[in-house]
Amino acid sequence: MGMVETVLPATYKGKAVWRVVHRDTDPTAEGGNSFDMYDVDRETLVPMRSVMSREGFFLGLTFEGDRVEIAKIEGDQKSKTEVRVENPMPEGPGVRVL
Repeated sequence: MGMVETVLPATYKGKAVWRVVHRDTDPTAEGGNSFDMYDVDRETLVPMRSVMSREGFFLGLTFEGDRVEIAKIEGDQKSKTEVRVENPMPEGPGVRVL
């Protein structure tokens, strides 16, 4: 199965971002609800948010300065963690488009 990459202007927490979304070509197929999404600042490309959603699994990273909040949901288990980072940059196939 292939992947569709979409880049569109959006707003996240009042800030203009480029939203990069990766999803399967057929959203009606089994597991077709899965997606990856990245929000990066339109001017600096600094990451603001990254989301991975699969059936039964969610991982969200929220970037604020030198801090990243990691939210994870796996089945009934939920967790939140905060870590410090230095110079975070977007990753994944979307960085080639941007």
